[in-house]
Amino acid sequence: LRDAYLTRFPVRGLYASNRRRAKVELIDFGGRPAVKKTFRPSARDYFRHEVGFIQSLGGECAWLPDILEVGEHYFVMPLYENVLAAMPKQQWKRALRERAKEIVDIMRFFHGRGYALMDFHPRNLILDPAGRLILVDFEYVHRYRNKPARFLDSFDVAGVPFLANGALADGAREQSMTYAVAWRPLLGPITRYV
Repeated sequence: LRDAYLTRFPVRGLYASNRRRAKVELIDFGGRPAVKKTFRPSARDYFRHEVGFIQSLGGECAWLPDILEVGEHYFVMPLYENVLAAMPKQQWKRALRERAKEIVDIMRFFHGRGYALMDFHPRNLILDPAGRLILVDFEYVHRYRNKPARFLDSFDVAGVPFLANGALADGAREQSMTYAVAWRPLLGPITRYV
């Protein structure tokens, strides 16, 4: 189990995270910096879920990261420079507010394809120097069995409803990060953008 979690690439650094399911490292990949996400063997379903989601929609969605390599328990993606990370808080907020319509369009795009991102918040969004928004961290993405017809009823906006027996609807494994929690304090009411 320990061997499966080791990194065979030269490691430049380790990103801070709670590492319950995966570790995220800055590595040297063929002479250039890249990001490697290695999942614990017990989190293999999350690994397959995340990689499968990126691979299935990557060709039609500019907001998804590229995948450079996939191993048994890991995948490697390019290191994207995040200009948001270097901004003072007020400038960071202004930059995201200027992209508010696109941020909501991201949620609408995935709802239209039958997915809820479930964990879409500002820390999972990169803005590269060319102005491209890139999403990261898709362990919790949910493929709807019965997609809500209206975008405003999607799990990313309204949350996952509970069934009469207390279980989450539609086979969801986790409660979602709703627009009201993740984005409304920054962008205001979603009705401005739909």
